Amino acid sequence: SYRGERVEIGALSVRDESSSSPPGTVEAVSDAGVDVASADHLVRITSCRKEGRRVDPESVFERGGRFTRPALKTDDLAISAGGKGAGA
Repeated sequence: SYRGERVEIGALSVRDESSSSPPGTVEAVSDAGVDVASADHLVRITSCRKEGRRVDPESVFERGGRFTRPALKTDDLAISAGGKGAGA
């Protein structure tokens, strides 16, 4: 969840960048998506749903915000998401 609300991640990609922030921290917000720190890479969220409706990730997440249950590694995201996305 993010700030106490359930947000379903629709699509994401693993970036070739790492972060020194704790896993689950929102690093950047742009029109291209939202970059979130994981234990080993940045993950870019490019689509999501909130309350059953598709919303732009940049309208939901803020830089410096934190997921309360982050995935531990990007490998975990790919496995649980079938390579496309995971619920948060």
